Amino acid sequence: MTDQPGAVTNLQIVYQVSQEDFESASWLALRKGPLPKALQFYFRIGFLGLWVSMSVLPVLAKPTIHNLLDSLMFSSFGFAILLGQLFFTRLGFRREFRRSAASQQPTQLGIDDSGLHLVTAESDSRSSWRLYLKFAENRSTFIVYQMGNLVFIPIPKRELTATQIDGVRSILSSHLPRK
Repeated sequence: MTDQPGAVTNLQIVYQVSQEDFESASWLALRKGPLPKALQFYFRIGFLGLWVSMSVLPVLAKPTIHNLLDSLMFSSFGFAILLGQLFFTRLGFRREFRRSAASQQPTQLGIDDSGLHLVTAESDSRSSWRLYLKFAENRSTFIVYQMGNLVFIPIPKRELTATQIDGVRSILSSHLPRK
């Protein structure tokens, strides 16, 4: 039971994860997940910043049209690398979604003080809060990390009411740390 008066302690929701939901949850997991994955995500941004900085130095040292054109080509190559990495990461998320038939099924999720109860057409599992490490959310989804910090359960906000979103956040916050 939560200590807050009037707090939601039991919530039943039904949802189906779409490809967009899965991609959003995967990006969130990449950013908020284990340190190596988070570093991989932020390394790209740092790499691009360094790349662009290096391309500007010749122009600052000797501002000629030749240096300016070289700088533009060098920095645009850096942007192309970054966009390519982001594109292939997104392509990987889509491929993973298509391969995972379980994530595409309608899911009934029960959340209460004892843990999570997930029911799909092919499975019925109940697990206590001890099996989960933390949760994270962005504007379109919640994710709950299972032990090992690599597997997560996406809960899309798209199919939830504002009251259900607040209820999910309240219950998760009372049992798991927010990342």
